[in-house]
Amino acid sequence: MILTWDAAPPNGSDITAYEVTWTAADGATGATTTGGQARTVAIGGLVRERPYRIGVLARTAGGVGVPAVVEAALPSRWITVHRGADTTYEDKCGPPDCAYPYIELFGFPPRTEIQITPVASAWGRFNVGAELTTNDQGYLRSRTRFPFSGVGQTLWVDVGDTQSNRFLWPEKGP
Repeated sequence: MILTWDAAPPNGSDITAYEVTWTAADGATGATTTGGQARTVAIGGLVRERPYRIGVLARTAGGVGVPAVVEAALPSRWITVHRGADTTYEDKCGPPDCAYPYIELFGFPPRTEIQITPVASAWGRFNVGAELTTNDQGYLRSRTRFPFSGVGQTLWVDVGDTQSNRFLWPEKGP
């Protein structure tokens, strides 16, 4: 899980660290500390569909603040999209704008055909999509479908009633 937050008010002293804690409904706990400039942290090892109480508090030379707390649970299935390998597709799509979306599906039924449909904020459903098959663990990765050159658009994929993250398409890859 990736957790993000806004900066805490310094209240007269620079923030030196953020402390992030989590507690599951069954009592399992965890914690991590980040630097004072951080606004995000990756929390690993959380169990899907298990509810967690997550707190973030700021530490200064003068002490600690009151934690901001949220209740959250990871979904049983999820989809991620980001920019993949550069490509050229006919004369419509070329470097540096054009690349394949890198798509990953997790937690879907094993060995099942899944309809993936790409969507862009300005173009809508710009491709009819494809039916691809998950592996024995319900995982699927697509790295060479749906060439896209919509710099500045938000890209996502629909899979039935599940949507991926929304990814802002950059002019070129990392």
